[in-house]
Amino acid sequence: KKAALPPVPEKPAIEKSATATRLAVFGDSMAVDLAKALDRLYAEDPNIVIVNQGVGSSGFVRPDFFDGEKTAAEQVAANSFDLAVMIIGINDRQTLKLSEEKSFKALTPEWSDVYKARVSSFVSAIRNANKPIIWIGLPPMSKSDYSNAMGQVSSIQRLAVFSVGGEFVDIYDRFLGEDGKYSSFGPDLNGNRVRMRKEDGIHFSAAGADKLAFYLS
Repeated sequence: KKAALPPVPEKPAIEKSATATRLAVFGDSMAVDLAKALDRLYAEDPNIVIVNQGVGSSGFVRPDFFDGEKTAAEQVAANSFDLAVMIIGINDRQTLKLSEEKSFKALTPEWSDVYKARVSSFVSAIRNANKPIIWIGLPPMSKSDYSNAMGQVSSIQRLAVFSVGGEFVDIYDRFLGEDGKYSSFGPDLNGNRVRMRKEDGIHFSAAGADKLAFYLS
């Protein structure tokens, strides 16, 4: 019987500096995955702390579930971060209800105007506090109709972010296959072809999230 190998000792966590830059990641479940990837990327950097502010199933259509403007104002007031990153939108292809009598179907001009205003308010609340914000556009999705809708959502976000002087990072092309179409696989940071997306054809795998985190660094 072979002797069991001794367990690999875990690396001791690097202690973060008291003056470390606090990078908050806002958004939906894609933001949660990105925050974890940024945590891995900066694990040994004492000068950067990642603050995961991602809320699964959130978006800008349902303020009763997630109120973007209120969230931004609260976090600014609490001074909980120094720099913000945002990725959101995968849950936003739905009817936007303003009142019992008034609602707009997804991606109609009226819907787009309200959505753009909400995104602008979020970005403004952070920029008015003199904190930088990087807004990340959405990647391609496996189902073409959903991917087209997410492309439209991303375009509205880009206009909204630019309108208030924020920074928008378009990642769409970076996650296409060599044929220019959606692919679940792609080169990782070491150039190896690995799975970049989860089975749902929407979320990033750990390798995909690591790649995105690296682009942002």
